[in-house]
Amino acid sequence: MLGIDVVKWWHIDLMGNIYDYRVEGKFEYESNGETRVTDFSESSFNWNSRLNNTIRIGKSTRVQLNGMYNSPTVSAQGTRDGFFMTNLAVRQSFYQNKLAATLQVRDLLGTMSHSSTYEGDGFYSYYDFQPNTPWVTLTLSFKINNYKPERRNRSQEGDGMSGGEDEF
Repeated sequence: MLGIDVVKWWHIDLMGNIYDYRVEGKFEYESNGETRVTDFSESSFNWNSRLNNTIRIGKSTRVQLNGMYNSPTVSAQGTRDGFFMTNLAVRQSFYQNKLAATLQVRDLLGTMSHSSTYEGDGFYSYYDFQPNTPWVTLTLSFKINNYKPERRNRSQEGDGMSGGEDEF
Protein backbone atom coordinates (compact mmCIF):
# COMPACT_ATOMS: atom_id res chain seq x y z
CA MET A 1 0.00 0.00 0.00
CA LEU A 2 1.20 3.46 -0.85
CA GLY A 3 -0.22 6.41 1.06
CA ILE A 4 0.43 9.97 -0.04
CA ASP A 5 -0.61 13.24 1.57
CA VAL A 6 -0.96 15.39 -1.54
CA VAL A 7 -1.85 18.45 0.52
CA LYS A 8 -2.95 18.80 4.15
CA TRP A 9 -6.60 18.09 3.30
CA TRP A 10 -6.17 15.42 0.55
CA HIS A 11 -4.85 11.90 1.12
CA ILE A 12 -4.44 9.19 -1.54
CA ASP A 13 -4.01 5.45 -0.91
CA LEU A 14 -3.00 3.11 -3.72
CA MET A 15 -3.31 -0.61 -3.08
CA GLY A 16 -2.91 -3.63 -5.29
CA ASN A 17 -2.31 -7.36 -5.48
CA ILE A 18 -0.69 -9.44 -8.20
CA TYR A 19 -0.78 -13.23 -8.00
CA ASP A 20 -0.68 -16.46 -9.93
CA TYR A 21 -3.96 -18.29 -9.30
CA ARG A 22 -4.12 -22.06 -9.78
CA VAL A 23 -6.82 -24.66 -9.32
CA GLU A 24 -5.61 -28.22 -9.69
CA GLY A 25 -7.51 -31.46 -9.57
CA LYS A 26 -9.33 -34.27 -11.30
CA PHE A 27 -12.81 -35.65 -10.90
CA GLU A 28 -13.29 -39.36 -11.53
CA TYR A 29 -16.76 -40.82 -11.99
CA GLU A 30 -18.70 -43.68 -13.58
CA SER A 31 -20.97 -43.04 -16.56
CA ASN A 32 -22.68 -45.82 -18.56
CA GLY A 33 -20.28 -48.38 -17.15
CA GLU A 34 -17.21 -46.34 -18.10
CA THR A 35 -14.83 -44.58 -15.77
CA ARG A 36 -14.44 -40.98 -16.83
CA VAL A 37 -11.88 -38.48 -15.63
CA THR A 38 -12.38 -34.75 -15.85
CA ASP A 39 -9.34 -32.57 -15.29
CA PHE A 40 -10.42 -29.22 -13.86
CA SER A 41 -6.96 -27.70 -13.50
CA GLU A 42 -6.87 -24.03 -14.48
CA SER A 43 -4.57 -21.10 -13.89
CA SER A 44 -4.58 -17.37 -14.46
CA PHE A 45 -2.49 -14.32 -13.71
CA ASN A 46 -4.73 -12.18 -11.51
CA TRP A 47 -4.47 -8.68 -10.20
CA ASN A 48 -6.60 -6.09 -8.51
CA SER A 49 -6.10 -2.50 -7.52
CA ARG A 50 -7.80 0.20 -5.53
CA LEU A 51 -7.27 3.95 -5.47
CA ASN A 52 -8.81 5.87 -2.55
CA ASN A 53 -9.01 9.66 -2.44
CA THR A 54 -9.98 11.15 0.92
CA ILE A 55 -10.65 14.87 1.10
CA ARG A 56 -11.23 16.62 4.43
CA ILE A 57 -13.38 19.73 4.31
CA GLY A 58 -13.11 21.48 7.65
CA LYS A 59 -13.08 19.42 10.84
CA SER A 60 -16.35 17.58 10.34
CA THR A 61 -16.73 16.71 6.64
CA ARG A 62 -14.98 14.01 4.64
CA VAL A 63 -15.44 13.08 1.01
CA GLN A 64 -14.08 9.81 -0.33
CA LEU A 65 -13.87 8.79 -3.98
CA ASN A 66 -12.41 5.42 -4.87
CA GLY A 67 -11.93 3.24 -7.89
CA MET A 68 -11.42 -0.52 -7.86
CA TYR A 69 -10.47 -2.99 -10.59
CA ASN A 70 -10.57 -6.81 -10.47
CA SER A 71 -8.92 -8.64 -13.36
CA PRO A 72 -10.47 -11.55 -15.23
CA THR A 73 -10.02 -14.88 -13.45
CA VAL A 74 -10.65 -18.59 -13.80
CA SER A 75 -12.34 -21.17 -11.61
CA ALA A 76 -12.43 -24.95 -11.72
CA GLN A 77 -15.25 -24.84 -14.26
CA GLY A 78 -15.13 -21.44 -15.90
CA THR A 79 -14.11 -17.83 -16.13
CA ARG A 80 -15.19 -14.42 -14.83
CA ASP A 81 -14.60 -11.14 -16.68
CA GLY A 82 -12.72 -8.29 -15.10
CA PHE A 83 -14.62 -5.26 -13.87
CA PHE A 84 -14.11 -1.70 -12.66
CA MET A 85 -16.17 0.15 -10.07
CA THR A 86 -16.16 3.65 -8.56
CA ASN A 87 -17.72 4.73 -5.28
CA LEU A 88 -18.36 8.12 -3.69
CA ALA A 89 -19.13 8.84 -0.04
CA VAL A 90 -19.68 11.99 1.99
CA ARG A 91 -19.57 11.87 5.79
CA GLN A 92 -20.71 14.77 7.94
CA SER A 93 -20.15 14.70 11.71
CA PHE A 94 -22.17 16.66 14.27
CA TYR A 95 -22.08 17.31 18.04
CA GLN A 96 -18.33 16.75 18.58
CA ASN A 97 -18.38 13.62 16.37
CA LYS A 98 -21.13 11.92 18.38
CA LEU A 99 -23.54 11.90 15.41
CA ALA A 100 -22.54 11.17 11.82
CA ALA A 101 -24.44 11.00 8.55
CA THR A 102 -22.87 9.15 5.62
CA LEU A 103 -24.22 9.24 2.08
CA GLN A 104 -22.73 6.54 -0.18
CA VAL A 105 -23.10 6.08 -3.91
CA ARG A 106 -21.71 2.72 -5.08
CA ASP A 107 -20.83 1.97 -8.70
CA LEU A 108 -21.18 5.64 -9.49
CA LEU A 109 -20.41 5.22 -13.21
CA GLY A 110 -22.35 1.95 -13.72
CA THR A 111 -19.25 0.00 -14.78
CA MET A 112 -19.48 -3.03 -12.46
CA SER A 113 -21.17 -5.20 -15.10
CA HIS A 114 -19.37 -8.46 -15.86
CA SER A 115 -20.12 -11.99 -16.96
CA SER A 116 -19.11 -15.48 -15.95
CA THR A 117 -19.13 -18.74 -17.88
CA TYR A 118 -19.16 -22.18 -16.28
CA GLU A 119 -19.11 -25.47 -18.14
CA GLY A 120 -18.43 -29.14 -17.65
CA ASP A 121 -19.58 -32.55 -18.81
CA GLY A 122 -23.28 -32.15 -19.51
CA PHE A 123 -23.76 -28.50 -18.54
CA TYR A 124 -23.09 -24.95 -19.64
CA SER A 125 -23.96 -21.82 -17.69
CA TYR A 126 -23.55 -18.17 -18.63
CA TYR A 127 -24.15 -15.48 -16.02
CA ASP A 128 -24.40 -11.82 -17.02
CA PHE A 129 -24.21 -9.53 -13.97
CA GLN A 130 -25.94 -6.23 -14.74
CA PRO A 131 -26.56 -4.53 -11.40
CA ASN A 132 -29.17 -1.80 -11.09
CA THR A 133 -26.71 0.89 -10.16
CA PRO A 134 -25.82 3.24 -8.75
CA TRP A 135 -26.73 2.07 -5.24
CA VAL A 136 -27.39 4.91 -2.83
CA THR A 137 -27.40 4.50 0.95
CA LEU A 138 -27.71 6.93 3.83
CA THR A 139 -26.38 5.83 7.20
CA LEU A 140 -26.82 7.61 10.53
CA SER A 141 -24.65 6.62 13.48
CA PHE A 142 -24.66 7.88 17.05
CA LYS A 143 -21.96 7.21 19.65
CA ILE A 144 -23.56 6.61 23.02
CA ASN A 145 -20.20 6.71 24.75
CA ASN A 146 -16.59 6.65 23.71
CA TYR A 147 -15.58 3.70 25.88
CA LYS A 148 -11.92 2.79 25.85
CA PRO A 149 -10.67 -0.04 28.07
CA GLU A 150 -8.35 1.02 30.84
CA ARG A 151 -4.73 0.12 30.16
CA ARG A 152 -2.89 -1.40 33.10
CA ASN A 153 0.82 -1.66 33.75
CA ARG A 154 2.33 -5.11 34.16
CA SER A 155 3.20 -4.22 37.74
CA GLN A 156 -0.52 -3.72 38.46
CA GLU A 157 -1.55 -7.12 37.07
CA GLY A 158 -2.10 -10.17 39.23
CA ASP A 159 -1.21 -10.48 42.89
CA GLY A 160 2.51 -9.94 42.50
CA MET A 161 3.28 -13.59 43.19
CA SER A 162 2.98 -14.98 39.69
CA GLY A 163 6.21 -13.52 38.37
CA GLY A 164 4.40 -11.54 35.67
CA GLU A 165 2.76 -14.58 34.07
CA ASP A 166 -0.87 -14.47 33.05
CA GLU A 167 -3.36 -15.94 35.49
CA PHE A 168 -6.28 -18.08 34.41
